[in-house]
Amino acid sequence: MSVASPTRRRNSRRRVEVTPRDARPRVAPCVSMHQAIDALAVAMDQVVALAAVGADGVTNATGLGAGEVAVALAAERRRLEAALADVVGVHAASGEWNNEGFATPKAWLRARTGEGAAASGRLIVQSKARETCPLMTAAWADGTVTWGHVAVLTDAHKSFPHLREGLKAIEADLAYAASGVEPEEFGRILFEHLHALDPQAMDDADAQKRRDSVGLHVSRCLDGYVRVDGLLAPEVGEALLSALTAAREATREPKGETPPGVSHRQAEPVSAQYVCPRPHRRRCLTRGRGRRAA
Repeated sequence: MSVASPTRRRNSRRRVEVTPRDARPRVAPCVSMHQAIDALAVAMDQVVALAAVGADGVTNATGLGAGEVAVALAAERRRLEAALADVVGVHAASGEWNNEGFATPKAWLRARTGEGAAASGRLIVQSKARETCPLMTAAWADGTVTWGHVAVLTDAHKSFPHLREGLKAIEADLAYAASGVEPEEFGRILFEHLHALDPQAMDDADAQKRRDSVGLHVSRCLDGYVRVDGLLAPEVGEALLSALTAAREATREPKGETPPGVSHRQAEPVSAQYVCPRPHRRRCLTRGRGRRAA
């Protein structure tokens, strides 16, 4: 079940050449981790110094465009994130954190790195990803995919444990396909293949997700308005619409009259637009003005 051609391709969106991992040369460690970190620190000193200079440091010295430099640095950042996750995994397994009096590896990370609870917890999750999807994690270490892509696949393993073997069988193709798209699009690609592996399980998951999202949220704003949002089952929704329609009619002012203390402009939404049943549409930000459209 292939999701991508095995040949080399150019991603037109990011304008970066994507090469399958198997075509890249393997590098055998020849220095200690301490030496490698020292070399990385020296290289980072140079990168930071050149970036601080501005255009002269970023482009003129090398002839590269600033965009090319940004893309290259983004890829190296991904590789560093993947390496950090591997090191965190080694530390978590070693028990060193326990010897220092910490209850969990996450607590140790919070105290020693200052990353905060959320970031430390994410590092622990990332450190376990290689166990679940080694090929996708290898692509992350190559800089061709982001942690977002890896998270999509690890979530699929967690949500559908009975499909793990099928996912492992196509993981190489999935990793290659992920390198050319954003995590959201990769999620759609992955869903299609999960559906091919077990259509009934995907339909059941979709139905369950729909049921889990059912609920009605009502809150009163400071200015007296009431915000209503949610998703209701068809029969409950129809009952609510009927009740709101009745409320609309009960609060409608006689034609030509305006409630005391309310201008005609303020009264218009009450008389003309208050509770109008219509197909549900997601609210979005309009371009330019940043105003919400219903």
